Amino acid sequence: MRKMETRKFFNMKMAVVDLTVSSVRVTDLDPELVSRNIGGAAINADILDLYESSSIVLGTGPLTGSFAPASALLAATFLSPREGGLRHVPLLLKAGPEMKFAGIDFLAIRGAAAVPSVLHVKGGMVRILPAPDPVLPIPEFLSQLRRISPVFRESLLAGPAAFGGSPYASASLGSRGSLDKAGLAHRMAMKNLAGILLCGDGGIAFPGDHAERWKKLFERLSLSEFRRKEKGFAGLLGRMEGGSDAAKIPRRAAKRHAACYHCPFPCISHAPIGQRDGQGKRRSGVYLSDPLGWVALWDRWDEEALVLLRRCLDLGLDPASVSGLLPRGGGPETRLRELEVLAMKPAGDDRKEATLAQGRDGEDASLLFGGGIAPLLEGEAWKKRVSQAMVLGLCPVFLLLSPELDVVDLLGFLVGTDDELERMKALLKEAAGVA
Repeated sequence: MRKMETRKFFNMKMAVVDLTVSSVRVTDLDPELVSRNIGGAAINADILDLYESSSIVLGTGPLTGSFAPASALLAATFLSPREGGLRHVPLLLKAGPEMKFAGIDFLAIRGAAAVPSVLHVKGGMVRILPAPDPVLPIPEFLSQLRRISPVFRESLLAGPAAFGGSPYASASLGSRGSLDKAGLAHRMAMKNLAGILLCGDGGIAFPGDHAERWKKLFERLSLSEFRRKEKGFAGLLGRMEGGSDAAKIPRRAAKRHAACYHCPFPCISHAPIGQRDGQGKRRSGVYLSDPLGWVALWDRWDEEALVLLRRCLDLGLDPASVSGLLPRGGGPETRLRELEVLAMKPAGDDRKEATLAQGRDGEDASLLFGGGIAPLLEGEAWKKRVSQAMVLGLCPVFLLLSPELDVVDLLGFLVGTDDELERMKALLKEAAGVA
């Protein structure tokens, strides 16, 4: 089958960082790698195969940062130190566009730093910089980073729980959490990598018809009966089986909604919590973006769930993992203190390693793709939509929420003729199957 050329949708640049020797090498991306795998998680897996099993690969898709809907994805690929298998964690919001617009399409991270470090990606370059104390709560860590580091617009942080050795650690996009339930935070901490800072200061010259194509697609989605349902995090929960009750608190508490880059459906909400200041405003708030984590907390702790979630995000804890470990007695303060114990108490060295082939062969799809993506569809339908998103560079949650959107609608952003479309469909099926 003739390969499709999608190089015009990338910078065609890859960076390889070796933390052990503090080296950075920026190289041209192999065109054959792009032609064969299209992008995203599929290319990540091939790159990971070139390096030692402890490496992490971050990658964008051809549609990342484009006018295609929800073109937000940055895929993190690694062998999980927790389960031993291959994992692809979707990093959303604006992570993907920020890395691509920083001039780097793929980032391979090898070795381990001698001291806690962060990577700063900007202008086609990657710098290795010293990190603040990585066991600081994430808001404090971010505050110090902003004082001592170059400007960044998005950050991926391991969090204090990962550096404390907690088995319940979860990586976080800034202070907003993520869908990492697969050990990405653990893998980062094992490398003494406290964070990755992204600052897009360029762009990609996408084809001129993309804006008009997006406009027509948006109009079609807006007219859909499905699209008229409730927006925000409560709307996302309402589309999950049995999620309507879990949506009650977000529906009442959320004051504003947000969406990932170029997404027409805002499924993230922000809820103010805590005491009010002298002007009547809440002193803190919490982002609601992890449906499985929220359901686990709400199901067990009801009205306390917002406060407990905020503390989980501060400590870099996965709420789904810790919700059932909190004590029933003693009141809310007791449970908040227990979260700090869970964040800093290692559970022993039960880390596992695996080969890439072992990771590809027999994992449940929900685990393969990070363990945190909502079950909005079932079985093969879920796997197909998510794997396509993880290759193309789109938010998988958006594709699951948009059953009326066909893959042809998305591939139209990449190719023009019917013949090219058929070849691209065949290539996507192959790439998604090996991601």
